[in-house]
Amino acid sequence: MYTAEQLERVRQEERELRLEAFDRRGAMELAHTVYELASAERLGICCQVVFEGFEVIRYFLPGTDSGNIIWLTRKKNSVMASGWSSLRCGIEAELSGWHEPWHEDTENYVIRGGGFPLKDRDGILLGALCISGLVHFEDHALCVRALRSFLREKGGLEAGT
Repeated sequence: MYTAEQLERVRQEERELRLEAFDRRGAMELAHTVYELASAERLGICCQVVFEGFEVIRYFLPGTDSGNIIWLTRKKNSVMASGWSSLRCGIEAELSGWHEPWHEDTENYVIRGGGFPLKDRDGILLGALCISGLVHFEDHALCVRALRSFLREKGGLEAGT
C-alpha cells in the first residue's frame, strides 16, 4: 500500500532532479555515477541511460544477467509513456485510480520503481535512467541518489540536498 506522503516525495524528487544541460556525454557520466555508487555498496544492479530515444549505455554488474533486460526495457517504456518515474506510475495508479491502456501491457511496461525521467529545467522529457536488480523501491532510491550526486557534481544542487 502506498501513501499520499510517498506520492508527494516522488513528485518532489521529479521536480527537484532536473538537468540544466544534458547530452550523450552527460548520459555516460550519469551512468558512471551509478556505477561508482553501486560498486562502493557492492550492489548487484544493471543500469541503462536513454537519451533522445537512444540507449546510450547499458551495463550489468555482478549479480545481474540478461533476465534484467526486460525490467530495464519495461521501466524505460513506462517513463517514456508517462513522463513520470515508474514508481510514481504505480503510486498514482493505486492512490488515484489513474489508468492508461499501456498498464495492461505488462510484457512491455511496469509500474514499479527503478525508472526515472531525465527532464530539462522546463520539464521536457529527454530520456530515462533505469536501474534493475534490487527491490523496486531500492532501484528508485538509487536512481535518486545517483541523480543528486550527478547534479551536485555539475553544480545543479546545493551540497545539502
